[in-house]
Amino acid sequence: MEQERNESILVIDDEKNIRDGCQSILSEEGWNVVTCDDGEKGIELIKKGSFDLALVDLKMPGIGGVEVMHAIRGMDPSIMIVVITGYATVEAAVEAMKQGAYDFIAKPFNPDQLVIVVRRALEKRNVEKRAETLRKQLDQIRMDFVAMVSHELRSPLASVTQQLMALKQIEKFEKGEKILEGALLTLEELRELVEDLLDVSRIEAGRMVGDKVPTDISRLIAESVNFYTTKAHQNKVGLVVTLPPEPLVANVDPACIRRVLDNLIDNSIKYSQTGGKVMVSGENRAREIEIIVEDNGVGIPPEKIPLIFERFYRIRDGSKRGVGGSGLGLSIVRGIVNAHNGKIEVESKVGVGSKFCVILPK
Repeated sequence: MEQERNESILVIDDEKNIRDGCQSILSEEGWNVVTCDDGEKGIELIKKGSFDLALVDLKMPGIGGVEVMHAIRGMDPSIMIVVITGYATVEAAVEAMKQGAYDFIAKPFNPDQLVIVVRRALEKRNVEKRAETLRKQLDQIRMDFVAMVSHELRSPLASVTQQLMALKQIEKFEKGEKILEGALLTLEELRELVEDLLDVSRIEAGRMVGDKVPTDISRLIAESVNFYTTKAHQNKVGLVVTLPPEPLVANVDPACIRRVLDNLIDNSIKYSQTGGKVMVSGENRAREIEIIVEDNGVGIPPEKIPLIFERFYRIRDGSKRGVGGSGLGLSIVRGIVNAHNGKIEVESKVGVGSKFCVILPK
């Protein structure tokens, strides 16, 4: 007998000799084994217990093996499933494997065959668990690194900004005002990059969106439009808002939805041509609120639309070569919208403009 193992195995089969045989063979190998004689009982045991592997008879009275397998997959996809089948149903067993079973073993089987199949399945499960643990550890290291770097950059950036602004007030430094303006603009871009990196870290950690409360989206739209009115004027871009008379109320994190609006409106202004127009509107649907930000700017090539929500992706357009940004804005927008169980849709045509539609459940 091998040393005691930690893995637990559930055997679901209507034949007593199969159940008893599996329990005897697998227990002798050191595994914890539980048995039951029909699919319904097996599903209940899965709900109550913690199992690493299930041996499931394909042909049973009542709930059949395929139904049991689907139920197990729905409750815990990490449980390995091995199908037990008679020779006459090997084709059905292969079909079950296509639907998620790891392997099958045909009746009658000898102890060595059973042990080999079970051992392979559990080894695969352990490898997958270790890989998942490692992936989570690497993700955490990456998030911690981004948060640390962002935090360490914040203080010196604030300090340098204050010093430059103080220097700008000195009358004798008038000739260097353009240099100072450029330096302050660069620092502001760095500050925005730091904030974007922190938001990405929060989204990955599931901590970006806070408490969701009933919020009038119309108010957030009006605030964001008001904030970007000056920038639109400087860029010689019209900024128009259209809202229904009734409130647009949804259960959201107001600060996060304001972040979504700011990103979309800012992008539309940046990618609009001189004399262009950005239109922001909101609409009430039966169970949803729609926020629409539309422009008649440079547009997005069709092949680039699937890429615009990727991190650090920026559209390179000759006519808007001076457009800055981290390339993280739309990635953050998508993360926030997804965290609200919403969706974002894009329509765009080169030379005509783009339309972003955010749909939020009420």
